[in-house]
Amino acid sequence: MARRVGWTEAALEDLSATAEYIARDSARYAGGFVREAFDASDTLTEFARVLALW
Repeated sequence: MARRVGWTEAALEDLSATAEYIARDSARYAGGFVREAFDASDTLTEFARVLALW
């Protein structure tokens, strides 16, 4: 069974607001923060798949 991590509208709004705040000082770090958040959610999906194999 495929597992998926979904983002709620509220979570995406919070992520966007946080990125905007970080971007006040550095657009580069803001973009990196967003990428890391999405990468982390991908990791959760992979972790759930591995656990299912146990």
